[in-house]
Amino acid sequence: MRLGIRRHNLVGLAAIFIALHITMPAGAAISNGPILTNAIAAEEQRILLFHQAEQSYQEQLRVGRERYKQKQAQRAKVIAAMASELQARQQTVMIQPMRAPDTSMDVSVLSQLSPVLAALAIGLICFACGLNRLREQPLLETKRQSIFFPVLVPEPEPAVVSLADAIFFCKDSGVDGSGRSTEEGFMILKGSIGRNESASSNLGASVTSFRTKMFDSGVIREKGDTIIFQKDQLFPTPSMAANTLLGRKTNGWLEWKTKDGMTLDTVQRMQPKVATGRTWKNPLRKLQAG
Repeated sequence: MRLGIRRHNLVGLAAIFIALHITMPAGAAISNGPILTNAIAAEEQRILLFHQAEQSYQEQLRVGRERYKQKQAQRAKVIAAMASELQARQQTVMIQPMRAPDTSMDVSVLSQLSPVLAALAIGLICFACGLNRLREQPLLETKRQSIFFPVLVPEPEPAVVSLADAIFFCKDSGVDGSGRSTEEGFMILKGSIGRNESASSNLGASVTSFRTKMFDSGVIREKGDTIIFQKDQLFPTPSMAANTLLGRKTNGWLEWKTKDGMTLDTVQRMQPKVATGRTWKNPLRKLQAG
């Protein structure tokens, strides 16, 4: 009997196990039910929120349009006020009429003077045109020549100074000498003034000796710090004559100058070649012999 009860229990347990196994998909379906329900609710919630947002955007759009209309209306009022003010200002401006020309002058006098004035004006115009044409004619001729032929403007040649007739000057502080170039040498003219310096270190032995002989012969005399030539004196070279006046060694070809500033060397170079072929004699021999 106990065996029958045990078998009966085992059969019952098996039946219960089978029943539970059969009912598991249903339980799964039941558990899935709430999930589907929550998804639909969430979707509905999203749709509701979208509609709310759209309504809020429409409301903001409406408010913006109303504000824009208000601003446009205010701007139109300001423009209208400015236009009315400008129109009022234009109406208040007073335009002064131009004065009529004075017609008090006698018309007959004007009619008599107008031909004379016209003739005078025409004459002045013709005279001015003639003057302009005379002024422009040399320029036009020059332009025509420059177009067809090159215009060569010759340089002015320096005036040739005759060496025999030219007077040369040697001037410095305390020195005022004049002289001429001759065929025998260079001659210092009477009245020339030079420095009273006879140091051999500055002049050289020959010039110092020659100055001493001129003192002895009365050609020159002392006057303070200067020497004065009492008569014309011939020197063998222009440099020796300049050294005697200046009291120092120098180049007489550059020291002796004309009143125009031309040096003795320049005048010498300007002379014809025939005139430069002379030989100067030594005047010291005559002075020593005397």
